[in-house]
Amino acid sequence: MTTRWTIGIDWDRDGNYTDETARVLSAKWTRGFQQAYMDVGNDA
Repeated sequence: MTTRWTIGIDWDRDGNYTDETARVLSAKWTRGFQQAYMDVGNDA
């Protein structure tokens, strides 16, 4: 099973998202603990 992501951007900040998936060259994000024994997880 393949996971497909959609990149939506709310350009006008009005709750209506535009599908910009075709324009995205790359995307990277992290959430939570990046290393063992961290006291606080990253929120980036």
